[in-house]
Amino acid sequence: MGTKILSRRSVLRAGAGVSLALPLLDAMAPRALRNTAQAATTKRLLIWVQPLSIYADVFWPAAPGAKPYNWRTDPIKEVYFSGAGGMQNDKFELPEALSSLSSLRNDLTFIEGMDNSASNHDAYSTTLTGTQTLEKSPVDMISIDQLIAKRLAPNTKFKSLQVGVRNAGAGNKSAASWLSKTQAAPAMDNPVKLWERLFVDVSADPTVARKLRANRQSVLDAALSQATSLKQTLGADDQKKIDQYLAAFRDVEKSLAVDTQMGCNPPGKPSQTSPSTQEVLFEDDELRAIEDTPYVMKLQLDMMAMAMACDLTRIATMQFGTEANNGTFPWLGLPNWRWHDASHFENDSPAEWPKQLGDAEAWRNVAAWSVGQFGYVVQRLKDLGAFEGTVAAFVTSMNHGGAHKSRNCPVLLAGSAGGALRTGTHVRLPNSNNAGGGKTRVFNDLHLTLAQAMGVPLDKFGDAALCSGPISEVLK
Repeated sequence: MGTKILSRRSVLRAGAGVSLALPLLDAMAPRALRNTAQAATTKRLLIWVQPLSIYADVFWPAAPGAKPYNWRTDPIKEVYFSGAGGMQNDKFELPEALSSLSSLRNDLTFIEGMDNSASNHDAYSTTLTGTQTLEKSPVDMISIDQLIAKRLAPNTKFKSLQVGVRNAGAGNKSAASWLSKTQAAPAMDNPVKLWERLFVDVSADPTVARKLRANRQSVLDAALSQATSLKQTLGADDQKKIDQYLAAFRDVEKSLAVDTQMGCNPPGKPSQTSPSTQEVLFEDDELRAIEDTPYVMKLQLDMMAMAMACDLTRIATMQFGTEANNGTFPWLGLPNWRWHDASHFENDSPAEWPKQLGDAEAWRNVAAWSVGQFGYVVQRLKDLGAFEGTVAAFVTSMNHGGAHKSRNCPVLLAGSAGGALRTGTHVRLPNSNNAGGGKTRVFNDLHLTLAQAMGVPLDKFGDAALCSGPISEVLK
């Protein structure tokens, strides 16, 4: 038991050309390096880009001894800081809106005091490029996820993976990942197509494929006997990883109701039924019912985590919605609350604030849900044994959607990238917009920090004039 050596490219064969990639297992490491400090940690980067801001008031933990922000009584400020000057607080308590992350508390790093390099809605598409506008960016502009993927050139099926929910755009205010100024790396927001792209090999014997389809067999069922035999040759930890992976795959496969049309031709579009309307979920690649967003979100995040655990990719971006979109949130009891329009509620008059509480509560609920989804994908990476070398970053292009401010934008990291980053801390950087003063730090420095943590040291990134260097308070 536990002595078998596997190739990192090992798969489960299900016949008809159906092959399922395996998660990264201990048995895939050279025997001499197993269970030793010499074993290299596989590093992974996941970036979540959030449109339309998450107001910093409900995002930052309170500083030691300070009164926590209360959205019911404290009007939202255009630029909010938890306190003046620099600070590092390892004993922070999560704010109410982020309570869903409590089980991940020791894996989190809040970085307060960072400005985006751009502002207004156009800042969304340059959040990861470190340039000030798409139009003024140089031709060789590239986003940090794509640059890291290019420099590392991992031996994975996909150098990078872009996943979306209600976002498959390739232009300004929709694309966040860029290969160059004129070439976006658009997200894939159709879970059926993402499933096919990631996990299914469609080149094989069409006769066997037709038999599988006629019997309406699960792709997973066809591979289970091989998985059972393989497990008998592996150690306990690897057996657990395979069980977790197969359970996750089963869950996704059932949710998609995928018809196993595998063969020499690309599979036809799987038929799906909307959980909310009992109609076809996708039509012409567009998600039909806004009510199905949580359902699609879970599928996309499950597959993203599985792709990273299977070492199909090590660099991934997640885009939820587009900038300035007017999507609604009926699953949060907000069927008529429009995301962009509602971001413009004002609060400059104390007398007017009570009238704004409805919008403030709605906005807080949307923020809590979005950050909760980020926490979900981080937990999935943990469940699948793919978190140790990972850093996941949650970034927003603005801190106040109504005021179009891009100062002190919410930034949250989860994971240490294999020990390269501090975790379990709230770092507040000095900032010229803060009463404590100091040179303003922009996202360029965040990207330099992420690159260094991933093993890609950079001196400059994006607009060189905006760079001050990696954030030493976060790096170990």
